[in-house]
Amino acid sequence: MLIKDALTTIMENEGLTPTQMAEKLGVTPGMISHYINHNHYPRLNTATKIYMGYKIQVEPFTVLALSTEMEKLL
Repeated sequence: MLIKDALTTIMENEGLTPTQMAEKLGVTPGMISHYINHNHYPRLNTATKIYMGYKIQVEPFTVLALSTEMEKLL
């Protein structure tokens, strides 16, 4: 599941606004908008909070591929 789909699903299931979701993840509401609109990918620590914290199924390499931190390591 892509980040934007995961966030949308979590927010719908838990009745969260983008601002509330941002607070839970420690990012700004603007970043949530960027993630959902597929304009920006989260850092590895934020992606981990999304996938692991909400037990969202994801291919292991999807998180790594989306992470700007991983690009720095390559």
